[in-house]
Amino acid sequence: IQWQSKTTGVFTDILGATNTTHPTGPLSTTTTYQAIVTNNGCSANSTTITVTVNPAGNPGTASVDASTLCEGDSTVLRLTGSSGSIQWQSKTSGPSFNNINGATSAIYNTHGITSTTTYRAVVGDNGCLSNSNSVTVTINPMPVGGNITPSSPIICTGQSVTLTLKNYVGQIQWQTDASGTFADINQE
Repeated sequence: IQWQSKTTGVFTDILGATNTTHPTGPLSTTTTYQAIVTNNGCSANSTTITVTVNPAGNPGTASVDASTLCEGDSTVLRLTGSSGSIQWQSKTSGPSFNNINGATSAIYNTHGITSTTTYRAVVGDNGCLSNSNSVTVTINPMPVGGNITPSSPIICTGQSVTLTLKNYVGQIQWQTDASGTFADINQE
């Protein structure tokens, strides 16, 4: 057996392709194949097969309106410059992306993201799929207000008290409602 191929013109031998099966490798153009079979000094051509290579669609460019959010917030993903059908995918860890049900348009509104998530769009055109670039939405955990403990819950006029905040997550800004509405306390 000697495999041959052509993209135009005449068939030429494929170097080293002498087995009953022939893996083509990646193709970028439509190619026709045949095998030459020899036996006792005689040869015969197999039937030919043409492998049609469709151009992949343009996957476009994915972008995100806000790439850093607080836990539970939403943002908008946008795909521009693509050609073909769209399927948004996401992953929170690992190498595998998963389809997002119903996310098949160029604009997708995420819903209540709770952990850092990477998104991409898979675009189908001419029976071929291609992936857009990936965009990551980083999720910051929600702060926890914590509990205030005073050094003394009751004091006399002119005395001060030390307030201690425990079991909190995040940065602290003390406020007072001495004027009837809460306002920041400026530290000296």
